[in-house]
Amino acid sequence: MKKIIGITLVILSFLSCESDDFYDRSGTEVGTISFANLPDELVLGNSYQFDLSVDQISDCHSFNRFETEVVNQNTIVVGVILNFDDNFSCEPSDNVNIRTYDYEATTPGTITFRFLSDNTPGNQDFIEYEVTVLEP
Repeated sequence: MKKIIGITLVILSFLSCESDDFYDRSGTEVGTISFANLPDELVLGNSYQFDLSVDQISDCHSFNRFETEVVNQNTIVVGVILNFDDNFSCEPSDNVNIRTYDYEATTPGTITFRFLSDNTPGNQDFIEYEVTVLEP
């Protein structure tokens, strides 16, 4: 009888150590942008809002934020970060959501915006827009 109680206690102690994180399938993922609406010219010192079409991968994904990397003064790379919350019944989605990207023109000259449009393993493609920033 003592052996059965001992074995039961050992099994219960292993089960009690199991973390809820084992079942947590949420986090963030890099998403893609299928379209960007930018003007041809900007004015130095002004702030702008660009409409970007963010691809929704599934109904378990939602917009989190834009990530910006300034490669040099004249090249800006923009990607999108999506929240992911797996409810074990995610359905693929072809939906596109329009989100606003804020930008302040701080450097005169030609700026190249590169928006991540494909992020499949081994392949990254970008939509590129050249915009001229004019001095007032």
